Amino acid sequence: MRNASTSGVDTISNLSCSVLDAILRCLPWKDAVKTSILSKDWRLRTITNFDILEIDAANLKFFEFIGKTKSISFKNAPMLEKVTVGFLGRRLLTDTSPLCSNFPKFFHYIPSLLELDICGTTLEYLIKGGLPVSPPTALNNIKSITISSMSLINSDVVSSAVYLITSCPKLQDLTIDFYPVGDIVEPAVQLLRAQSSSYGVVKLQRVRVNMFTGLEMEMKFMKFILASSPVLEEVSIWNFTRYLFRSCKQMMDEMKEFGRASPNAEFTFEEIDMESGYEHEEVMEVP
Repeated sequence: MRNASTSGVDTISNLSCSVLDAILRCLPWKDAVKTSILSKDWRLRTITNFDILEIDAANLKFFEFIGKTKSISFKNAPMLEKVTVGFLGRRLLTDTSPLCSNFPKFFHYIPSLLELDICGTTLEYLIKGGLPVSPPTALNNIKSITISSMSLINSDVVSSAVYLITSCPKLQDLTIDFYPVGDIVEPAVQLLRAQSSSYGVVKLQRVRVNMFTGLEMEMKFMKFILASSPVLEEVSIWNFTRYLFRSCKQMMDEMKEFGRASPNAEFTFEEIDMESGYEHEEVMEVP
């Protein structure tokens, strides 16, 4: 019988995906990385399920995690410039009962952070334990934020988003993908209605909103953005025609009446007809 080590067969890489994931989860981070480097078949393996995820990597510049975890903290990442975090499922939210805010724990030490890409469930995680009085210093240099699958029916998500956006003094670019909802939730509307221009986004220049339907909650969110952004230059909004609750012209007319901190903001509305392939664009230069 030939010895497995000399047969030329990579026995470990031929194991099932679930077994490989279990092995990688049990290894310390450094060993897991070394293993992935040594094996070309393991190099593209991803680990998506952790109970507690602490990032301690002095030279790390980019980080992406899409998966399940109960807790995530950037404990020591002084060189990290871009972070992408997306939580799958709701396991994290049901298992976590923090005694203090998750905001400072998540942004513990990432002073070089420039780009943040998160989702609606990440916002829910961050607000667990409440919002800190003083924002984490890691937010001081962020220039770009992307929030995907953001649902405005949850007032906690709205609070978390507003806190995050207004706590980044150098934020220039904001992209939001709204998660379609059918009902108006009054607490979320009231929260947005209560926001004032005192919570300024002083450097924000460009805003892109995807899957915008024109519901009152979304309009209130845009009203908050317009009132809070004194140097805003561009606002791009789009959706598929079948999902719009009102026409582009109706939305433009209403937004003209909003109080605006920037006199130079230009709006672009796009609606796409999926059935005919028709694309319509309206441009509004706010007087």
